Amino acid sequence: MSEQTTETTAADPVGRPDPTTEPAPAADAAQLDESLADDRDDTSKAGREAARYRVRLRETEAERDQLRSLVETLQRAEAERAVSDVLRVPAGLWTAGTALADLLDDQGRVDPEKAIAAARTARETVGLAAARRTPRPDLSQGRGSGDDSRDAWTKAFRHN
Repeated sequence: MSEQTTETTAADPVGRPDPTTEPAPAADAAQLDESLADDRDDTSKAGREAARYRVRLRETEAERDQLRSLVETLQRAEAERAVSDVLRVPAGLWTAGTALADLLDDQGRVDPEKAIAAARTARETVGLAAARRTPRPDLSQGRGSGDDSRDAWTKAFRHN
């Protein structure tokens, strides 16, 4: 039997024997089967590991998108709160074409001055209604002549 040499070629950089040449002896065939099985195990392990990383990546991306959406919702709510003294319906700010990015400062927080300026512009260009003034009660009104009406009720139900 001739001894088969294993050379590394461009087609097979691992150095496995060329299957088109003479068959390997039985002992070499068993070793070849073991090495091929080991390679398949390594490949399948690597594939499973890569699949786990892809799944984790997709989960992380989904969580990131969910958090991004939450932050945007909170920023919009903060901008609407900032313009509630200027617009009767603060959500009208968005119908006027105002972009959220135009209302944010360098750190991504809503700048109240930018929001109020955008609300005033929206009110003028789109014709949005101004916020209603809430009446403030005058606590000095309604005190009457000084006769305490609670005393009259107390006297009415008193046992004499």
